[in-house]
Amino acid sequence: MKKFLPVSFRARIIMLYTIIFSLTLIIFGFYLYKDFGRRLNRNVEDLLVSRADSVVDSIESFWEKEKMDAAAKGIKLDEIHKLDEAQFALMAQNWVNKRSKDPLLFNIVVTIFDRQGKEVASTKTLVRSIPLRNDILATVLRGQSRLDDLEVEMTRGRLAPFRALTFPVMIDDKISYLVRVMTPLSALHSTMRELRLILFLILPLAIIFSGLSAWFLAGITLRPVKKIINTARLIGAENLKARIALPESHDEIRLLAETFNEMLDRLEKTFSSQREFIEDFSHEIKTPLAIIKGELEVTLKKIRSVKEYETTLHSSLEEIDRIIKVVDDLLTLARLEARDFILSSDSVKLAELVQELVKEVEILARRKNLRVDFEKTFNPQVSGDRDKLKKVFLNLLDNAIKFTPAGGRIGIAVGVESNLAKVQIADTGPGISPEQLPRIFDRFYRATKDDSLPGSGLGLSIVKAIVEAHRGKVDVESKPGQGSVFTVYLPLSSSNY
Repeated sequence: MKKFLPVSFRARIIMLYTIIFSLTLIIFGFYLYKDFGRRLNRNVEDLLVSRADSVVDSIESFWEKEKMDAAAKGIKLDEIHKLDEAQFALMAQNWVNKRSKDPLLFNIVVTIFDRQGKEVASTKTLVRSIPLRNDILATVLRGQSRLDDLEVEMTRGRLAPFRALTFPVMIDDKISYLVRVMTPLSALHSTMRELRLILFLILPLAIIFSGLSAWFLAGITLRPVKKIINTARLIGAENLKARIALPESHDEIRLLAETFNEMLDRLEKTFSSQREFIEDFSHEIKTPLAIIKGELEVTLKKIRSVKEYETTLHSSLEEIDRIIKVVDDLLTLARLEARDFILSSDSVKLAELVQELVKEVEILARRKNLRVDFEKTFNPQVSGDRDKLKKVFLNLLDNAIKFTPAGGRIGIAVGVESNLAKVQIADTGPGISPEQLPRIFDRFYRATKDDSLPGSGLGLSIVKAIVEAHRGKVDVESKPGQGSVFTVYLPLSSSNY
């Protein structure tokens, strides 16, 4: 199968614009031509009607004058009113002779007929007279006007188009005679031919001009996009600091640049987090591996007693357990963040669960002479995975005991706030600085660099992931030297209502 070359976005814009513009121009030209022709035809018809009214008025005025002249000559009144065919023909011919040079009848042919359709007089002598057709005569004798296009022989062998208006003239409610007013259509046809020629010349030129204009405008419009493309090509994993220069115009191009820059911010943050993760993970694994290697090397330098070998192996096992715990926590965190697990829907009473965990950690608290206060204002019930929720609160309690100095206090409160179950764990530890608070839930992040304290820096990350998997949230408030307060909010189950 033949493959077509890809068409650029600029070319598609130009083609679409040119096609739409061409169709619009053709439709406009078509309707312009039709409307102009309609107006010209209406003007011709209005001219014929106007001249027809003038002719009738002129004939009637002429006849009145003839009667007055006859009366002045002493002709009897009854003879004046008597208008036979001979007198009518004579009167019509006299009118034609006097009005043939009338400017109002320029380019107008007036023909007068009797009631039988016989031509009586005409303002212009044609090569061949045009009798009234039977269908025209029948229409006019019914008292109606008739508009027709006729072919008139102006010179030998040359026909010219005319438009004719034929109408009856009524005297005493009776048809007295018929009049036909004609005007040539050569000027109208000539004007329409010239308009067609102009349209046929203008349309292709306008289409070509629109295509060139579209090419130019598309180039200007897409210039910022090219800058974005060029900048994007320069950006790599090693160079995520570069950003797209925002155009001054507040349009879609600027929005695209802003969106691209926001994506770069997220990518930079992701790559930075990835590097930190690799460094922290390497540190977490390297330390126990270095301890294992060092102990094994020392042990192998000479023959040791069974007890010494056992001590070395136990120490190595502890470090291996530490590595396994870090890897397990990482796997747990990865599954939580990827939602690659199924939460069980246990009915969990939080006050009872937290109280059980407090009893479990009281032994650790007593070793440091810590006071643990538990307050329950309500026993909210939530729907969730009991084991994972247990891990959340156990991690928070373990951290509180770990970082609270001897003789300190840990306060636990369970209740309801804003239709959410609320569990709050406060300590009197060293607190967390405002600079560290935004990163406290990051992987491997530790507020203190003291390596003597147990833990991998993954506990709070796991806490946050589990709580969010339960459609809840975890907040932290802390002041250096005063302690920290961790608050977990979880949706209440329907059984609370």
